[in-house]
Amino acid sequence: MSLRFPATITKLVHSLVFMSCLSLVESPEIQAVIGNDVILPCHTVFDKNNSKVTWKHSGQIVHTYQYGKDYLTNQHTNFKNRTSLFHDEMTRGNLSLKLTNVTERDAGSYSCEVPEQSKHLITLVVEIQAVIGDDVILPCHTVFDKNNSKVTWKHRDQIVHTYQYGKDYLTNQHTNFKNRTSLFHDEMTRGNLSLKLTNVTERDAGSYSCEVPEHPGHLITLVVEIQAVIGDDVILPCHTVFDKNNSKVTWKHSGQIVHTYQYGKDYLTNQDTNFKNRTSLFHDEMTRGNLSLKLTNVTERDAGSYSCEVPEHPGHNITLVVERKPTKGPVHVTSK
Repeated sequence: MSLRFPATITKLVHSLVFMSCLSLVESPEIQAVIGNDVILPCHTVFDKNNSKVTWKHSGQIVHTYQYGKDYLTNQHTNFKNRTSLFHDEMTRGNLSLKLTNVTERDAGSYSCEVPEQSKHLITLVVEIQAVIGDDVILPCHTVFDKNNSKVTWKHRDQIVHTYQYGKDYLTNQHTNFKNRTSLFHDEMTRGNLSLKLTNVTERDAGSYSCEVPEHPGHLITLVVEIQAVIGDDVILPCHTVFDKNNSKVTWKHSGQIVHTYQYGKDYLTNQDTNFKNRTSLFHDEMTRGNLSLKLTNVTERDAGSYSCEVPEHPGHNITLVVERKPTKGPVHVTSK
């Protein structure tokens, strides 16, 4: 005896099975520096003339292409005149989005959606760069009532700066930021809630949030840089609480072990060969929390991101920018 189901139930089962086959495809984070352009990747099967693709950012329409042409009527104003697709490559499945002149508002999650295909998710991390010792402005712009609203800047979970009801409120400010932060009070009525941070240190690196109740938060990542010329020595700073005899610190460069110190001595067995005989720590200052790394005879290969990692303490990240020695121009000798 065979069972027969109504057509509506059969269609529903087929739909559920089909939907279960669809999946989310997550790509690695994409970084972009404020003011630069960026390409958010998306590749899938696509019929250029009969299909539709929609890019979204936190529910906002970023860019739509359907039935052979761009359709930007519903595009959010934040993205106006800043987006484009690679039309010549769409028949090969390239639906990547080019976003120009990146701002802090662009940070966050993006989706590339094609009906009946997998949804692609991409996270855009917006960065701003600053050299140790310099000042930097972390941008934030949104609707704001200067006298009746509140804005809080945070670094990880630390309070960086708070403004509420017409004045700064710094009682809960983290000690790392004391006397180093300010807002642009004269421009707040126009929505400028940007933070000025002076005398940047390695501890300042990382993610910042600009939070206003009832408005989407803005995220921006501060990349702290130190510069060195090829052939010179450089000190990469790192300061934190440290028990010299019972703790461990590991310096890494793009996943490679640069230098390890544990239980009272250097441990270099796993050191990457690129750094052999070129690294040292300041042993006499470690009890005072100085875990800075000295790197000698800098090469082009040394450029990039470094992390200073101590278990149970926040890691410190710093980017080494390696520059070539300036070339001397020809010497002109004039005869008298």
